[in-house]
Amino acid sequence: MGKTSDGIAASDWDRVHELALAMVNTDEPVEEQHHRTDLLNYLDELTAKYGELPSLLATRADYVEDPAESERLLLRAFEAATRIVDTLNLREIALSLADLYTTVRPRRVAARVWLDRARAYLSPDDERSLADLRRIEKRLDDS
Repeated sequence: MGKTSDGIAASDWDRVHELALAMVNTDEPVEEQHHRTDLLNYLDELTAKYGELPSLLATRADYVEDPAESERLLLRAFEAATRIVDTLNLREIALSLADLYTTVRPRRVAARVWLDRARAYLSPDDERSLADLRRIEKRLDDS
C-alpha cells in the first residue's frame, strides 16, 4: 500500500481527493459548502489519526475561505515539512505561498522569497511544478 511523502496511507489520501473533486465539480453554492465542510471534517479525522502533517495542513489551507488562515496554515505546513525533510511538500507549499502572495495576499518580496525556496526543491523532470513556478513568476513580473 502506497503513502504520501509525509506518510498518509494512499486509501486515506484518495478519499481527500474524492471530497475535493466533489466540491470543485459542483455549481451549487449550498452543495459546495456542504462538500467543503465534509472535506474539512475529514481532514480533522486524518489529523487526529496522523498528527499535523504537511499535506493535511496545506490541503486545509487550499479550502479554508480566509486568506490569512490559508497563509498561517501554509507556513505551519512548511515548518512541518522542514522538520521531516519532506522535499515534495516543501516544493509544493513554497509554490502555494508564492501563489498566495501574488493573488489574494499581494506581497511581492515574500512571493519572490517563496519562489526561490520552491526553485531550490525543483527536480529537472518535474514539469508541472516548473510550469507553476513560471506562471507565478510571470504574474509577479506583470504586476
